Amino acid sequence: MVNYRTLEAAVLQCRLLGIDIPVPPPLFPPLPPLTHPTPPIEDEEDDDENINSGD
Repeated sequence: MVNYRTLEAAVLQCRLLGIDIPVPPPLFPPLPPLTHPTPPIEDEEDDDENINSGD
């Protein structure tokens, strides 16, 4: 199965190139825009490394 975001990006790219692809309305509510980056997740392992380096 194709990822919904991948399909959406492909359709938008085709529209930018002048190719209109008819797309039925989505069954699910739209996802947030792809332009919002996810905040970095701090790993607990990094904290452990900092503690070990102090020894």
